Amino acid sequence: MTEGDAKDSVYDRRYAVRDMVDHRARAVLPKGTELALRIINISPGGLMARCDRDIAPGECIGIDLPVAGTVSARIKWSLDGRIGCRFDTEFAPRDFEAVLTVMRIR
Repeated sequence: MTEGDAKDSVYDRRYAVRDMVDHRARAVLPKGTELALRIINISPGGLMARCDRDIAPGECIGIDLPVAGTVSARIKWSLDGRIGCRFDTEFAPRDFEAVLTVMRIR
């Protein structure tokens, strides 16, 4: 882990406000393998989800989100059927609210 990664990790834990959701989504791994996710919480910069397989930290995935479509993300951690992802591009506040509104309805 580099110093930058450590700082990112500390930032994620301390400052990212997460909204609790219960939303089923589909993810696509680099080789085209599809994976079912159950998103537990989300912020403009990333999400935590449950899944039925381990994904290596550092792996890039595409996650289908309402309103936004397929969003590129990188796995930051994976533990006991849960993954933490950081979006490649953070959502703007208005765009994040649109995604969150739909996730709360379902």
